[in-house]
Amino acid sequence: MRASDAEREHTVEALRTAAADGRLTLEELAERVEHALVATTREALEPLTADLPEPTARTSSCRRASRWSSAASG
Repeated sequence: MRASDAEREHTVEALRTAAADGRLTLEELAERVEHALVATTREALEPLTADLPEPTARTSSCRRASRWSSAASG
């Protein structure tokens, strides 16, 4: 089945979260993001995050809050 722009973006966000958590190197992140952005099917997206845990709501919320705190104090 064809991948949508939203599915590609979801994959890229999951990869960015994994890199921020130290689960991917910057090189791995760049390579996987490149593959995600040109993927045309869901099947092509799946292996890009298959070895990573699902990001938790808590992790995403904490990261967002810290970004806003840094911006407000800077």
